[in-house]
Amino acid sequence: MAPCEDFRFSFRAAEPFPEFHRDRMAMTFSLETLGCLAYANGFSVWIYNCDDDPRSAVISPDYWNDAAATIAHGDLCIVGAKDGATILRLSVTDGKVTASEMVRSV
Repeated sequence: MAPCEDFRFSFRAAEPFPEFHRDRMAMTFSLETLGCLAYANGFSVWIYNCDDDPRSAVISPDYWNDAAATIAHGDLCIVGAKDGATILRLSVTDGKVTASEMVRSV
């Protein structure tokens, strides 16, 4: 089964209609707002909504580590942050996720 399908299945089984928690602390990754847009040949494109976090937090070290088991090295993520949108390239090494900003809104 493709990683996106596997992720969505386990996510839906846990909570079919996720609540978007506006009261959560800023600069905290939330797996419930990460969704898979596309998957092909071991590569995924994700979408992530983090209205409470600025782009600088989203690209900071360790922000994505909770998703290390879900994300594959080289995946892309379209992010809607508090201060604009960005496209990230995600790299996974030894359970640590690094985000590199490829494109951002002005």
